[in-house]
Amino acid sequence: TNDAKHIERIGLNAENMHAVEPRLAFYEQSGPDIGKPRGVAYEETVALLVKAIQELEFRVRVLEEHQVR
Repeated sequence: TNDAKHIERIGLNAENMHAVEPRLAFYEQSGPDIGKPRGVAYEETVALLVKAIQELEFRVRVLEEHQVR
């Protein structure tokens, strides 16, 4: 990024988010880059992440149950 203080920051890339879930990106509304991913709707990613964790926990539980037998 163009951080003048060179502070390491963690974030999500708008293009990558668009590829995974387009509803979680927002897009240029005008100019030559109209329609291109511009940013991430961070406040809306929480529900998606919680659901993904729930699904992964279920899969782990199923795999663990099959391993025990």
